[in-house]
Amino acid sequence: MVQEKADKNVIGAFSISVSRTALREAHPAMSVGASMLSLATALRCWLGWCISLPIPIIVVESMEQLSERFELQMIELPKGAIAMRDDRTGRNWSQVLAPFAIGRYPVTQAQYAELTGLNPSSHIAALCPVESVSWLDAVRFCNLRSLSSGLSARYVLLEDGSGAELLPGTNGYRLPTEAEWEYACRAGTQGPRYGSLDDIAWYADNSGGHPQQVGRKQANTWGLHDMLGNVWEWCADQYDPEVYGTYRVFRGGGWSDAERGCLATNRRRSHPTFAIDDLGFRLARSLDLASG
Repeated sequence: MVQEKADKNVIGAFSISVSRTALREAHPAMSVGASMLSLATALRCWLGWCISLPIPIIVVESMEQLSERFELQMIELPKGAIAMRDDRTGRNWSQVLAPFAIGRYPVTQAQYAELTGLNPSSHIAALCPVESVSWLDAVRFCNLRSLSSGLSARYVLLEDGSGAELLPGTNGYRLPTEAEWEYACRAGTQGPRYGSLDDIAWYADNSGGHPQQVGRKQANTWGLHDMLGNVWEWCADQYDPEVYGTYRVFRGGGWSDAERGCLATNRRRSHPTFAIDDLGFRLARSLDLASG
């Protein structure tokens, strides 16, 4: 079931200077550096923090700028297990994983605009990752992609705007779980990264101050690109419901992060309505419906 698309609130592509230091102080869950955010993004962030509801404020750009297409490619990964750790709490745990498929690249602006007619990104480029998308935006896109591919929608959105639930027995696209994301990122490696950072990731030292086209950095051994750097990626999981309520996890580091921000183990979290210009997502699918 796809939630009916909200009325489009269209505003011009004005921009305002927003200090990422100020954003960090207002929203300490984020780890970010200085940049310009679109008015739409800044308003969405501010309103989302104030009233904790999804805000359908998105900049609609000319589709002529998004004429290029980057075919959605999914990589099937074998079953396995991953050992995980939360440095905040010191908790360690292991997760056994069924086989699943995950996107070779983060979702691009062209792919997002093709299905939604919208492009919320601050840096407009068809083959760059879509960014400035909330967790709720991401799961809505998963449903749209599923239905456009003849698959069942995976999510039903909660009426209070706090999140979404997986529909059992459905076969469509979804966000990867946090364990799936780290398993896919590591691709069998044990270190903090799957290669030399400059070879595999766009980050503060080499990004030029904005996201870059997907797939231009070296893939990991499973053929996945941009798992570290370029944009952080939303995962399906709640971070810590007892402490942070509905906050969701995102992983991987982004174009504005220093070297220490781009590690396979780094965990960040924010409200499902939160959106910022170094945060995107990639798709996943279960290969065994019994595994969810």
